[in-house]
Amino acid sequence: MQHKVGNMLNNTLEQTIAKQTADMSVVAEERFSKELTELHFAANYLSTHPGRDTELNVLSELNKANSGVIVGLLQLNGRSIHGMAVSKTDFPRLIMASRGNDVMDYCIGKGLLFAVPVFNGQNVHNIIYRLYPDRILTQLFGLSEYNSDGRLLIQERNGQIIVPYINYGDSDRDFFSDPTILEGFEKVRGKLATNRSAAIYYEGTRGRYFLFGADLPQTNCSMVGFIPWSAVAGNISRTNVMILVVTSLLLMLFLIASIYMFLLNEKAKKSDEFKREKQEADQANQAKSAFLANMSHEIRTPINAVIGMNEMILRESHEPNTLKYAQNAHAASESLLSL
Repeated sequence: MQHKVGNMLNNTLEQTIAKQTADMSVVAEERFSKELTELHFAANYLSTHPGRDTELNVLSELNKANSGVIVGLLQLNGRSIHGMAVSKTDFPRLIMASRGNDVMDYCIGKGLLFAVPVFNGQNVHNIIYRLYPDRILTQLFGLSEYNSDGRLLIQERNGQIIVPYINYGDSDRDFFSDPTILEGFEKVRGKLATNRSAAIYYEGTRGRYFLFGADLPQTNCSMVGFIPWSAVAGNISRTNVMILVVTSLLLMLFLIASIYMFLLNEKAKKSDEFKREKQEADQANQAKSAFLANMSHEIRTPINAVIGMNEMILRESHEPNTLKYAQNAHAASESLLSL
């Protein structure tokens, strides 16, 4: 029983941590979206106000936002118009910007690159970018601690860490390179194939932890982290013995009550009044079951219609805002459907 209680506790905490991770991933996603939004604003301004002076003024404004950041304007072949040239070898996703897509890419030792296309009519004319060196990534994009004991960082989905947390040191590198920890995060990534966020309970040579993660949409990155089991469930686990004692007492009381109810039931069965009351109770039960079944069907039908129409929007629309709203509507509909 104690083992089952422990499993139930861990499963419940996994679900709770996964939901909190999803909320925190929204914060990380918003920070990246803010970068792309600022670049889009600059790109749109350059599209409608061409000219060398305008380009220099726009880049100067982008450079004021954060000290140490590198901004520039590139030709489609990657050569520099203003600022530093960016190698497509270092940032292979940059080629997507020349095809009209937003880009977020990372290169070890170079930093984190944000780039968006600058259009001339319907065609991509140039690429505007902002590059954050490794030394300032944690300061600008580092995530807050998951309470005082947990840690959060951002990495590429291949496992390469992009934005470590503050005070990330050798012991942390050892932790994230431990084969059993890596195996645990692989399980988290496996769950992310079908979920927005995920968390698992891990117990091994490193101790007892909850490992968690969430993919950041429209990027090749994930937010991952860990928190010691004792920080989440330590106080709760101390009640296990008390739960077992109370459960044993309740079982004894249940046994006594069951025997008493059995004797009463035997006596009641002999009376016509009991038979009539039993029949009425059965009818009420059947009515309740029918009502709940009908309500479930009537509610699910329009929800499925909403999900279906929303799926058509997700398939057919190419408007980023429309897709974002549709994704939010899809998530809300799925939550309502699960309820």
